[in-house]
Amino acid sequence: MAPNKAYENQILKFRTERENRLKENERSWLALAGLFWLEEGENTFGRDPSNDIQLEGAVIPPKAGIFLYKNDVVTVKVNEGVGMTCNGENFRSKVLHTDIEEKPDYL
Repeated sequence: MAPNKAYENQILKFRTERENRLKENERSWLALAGLFWLEEGENTFGRDPSNDIQLEGAVIPPKAGIFLYKNDVVTVKVNEGVGMTCNGENFRSKVLHTDIEEKPDYL
């Protein structure tokens, strides 16, 4: 059976377009810094190896803050002197909206 070139080209075009969309969107899966499961209670995060969640990068503070996970709600609290934005706005503490909600938060 001869390969269907039109179908093959359609699949290759779809893959190329999807890859371009993922690369162009700062909120795509390609921008994901890591997947970290939160434990009930406080989960520290930052560049320092002593954190529960270790993030790499020179711009990441050694001790950036905590994610508080309680009753299926996640609140992020940023340490004093650390600048962080959520959906483009500065904040100190915020209850986060998950990616299964209509408008998830982006840190």
